Order: sequence, then C-alpha cells, then structure tokens
Amino acid sequence: SIVHPPPSCHAMQRRGPSLQRGPSLAVNAAEWVRCFCLVNFDLTQGPKVLETVPDGALAAEEVPVLARIAFPDFAPQSWQEESYALRYCVEGSWNYGAALFRREWDTSSVRNQGAQCVLCVIGTSPYFGLFEALARAGTDAWAAGGGVDALQEILGCTR
Repeated sequence: SIVHPPPSCHAMQRRGPSLQRGPSLAVNAAEWVRCFCLVNFDLTQGPKVLETVPDGALAAEEVPVLARIAFPDFAPQSWQEESYALRYCVEGSWNYGAALFRREWDTSSVRNQGAQCVLCVIGTSPYFGLFEALARAGTDAWAAGGGVDALQEILGCTR
C-alpha cells in the first residue's frame, strides 16, 4: 500500500514561529535560498521528491541525493516534528539546508508508521536558522491548504 502524503501533511496543523516580511530578510535571503522541496516516503518506492518550488531549481543529479538524505537517520519516538540540518555536495558545489520532518498516524500504513513527509529548504550557505524558519513557515502554509502557491509566496518574500 502506498502512503499518500501531501493530503496527509495538509491535515497536520502546528503553529510555530512565522516568517515576517521585512527589508532585511528580502535583501539578504534571496542570495542564499534556492528552493523548497517536498519529499515523501513511499513504502514501495522509498523516499521521493514530489515537488520543487520553483520548478526545476534542482539539477537532475541532486534529486536522488536529496531524496536519500531528506529523512532522518533516527526513528523519531513521538508523533511530533523534527528539524535537522542538511549538507551535500553535487559536482563540486556544496548545498545546505534544513529539513522539517512530520509524521501523521495513518491506519492504511502496512507498518502503522504513519504518513511521513519532509519539507526541505535548500540554499548555498549554511544558514540553518533562516532555512528552518522558512521550512516551518512553508509547512504551516502547506498544512493550511496553500500548497505550491503558498511556497511560491514565501519564496517571494526572500526575493
């Protein structure tokens, strides 16, 4: 059975720190933030990048790398979210980011592990605090039903 996250992730509501528009963020973040990526864990296919905002922001070589590293190496013991830093190198270029992992109970899951998805923010510099704030804002906006449009709007705040 395949777990279907974007709808499952929609249902999760968590209120955390929100991203505020402001001149300092707009001036600085545009240089560092490349994209948002939504990664799903499918029980039959493994991790898979479902969405990239903006579309095409990742090179073809990056997609499988990000899919492999997006999920935590540990098994979260609770149903709460976890955030962690990402770092990877593709063709000599280092990329950094933050991943926000969320899991929701899903009775259709074969292992009853629940629906698992990760929203990643990828950039060119190691600014975990900025990337984590963007990931939380993006996850909240996605869960509220904003989808890809909400992620594009958040990225627009950084441009």
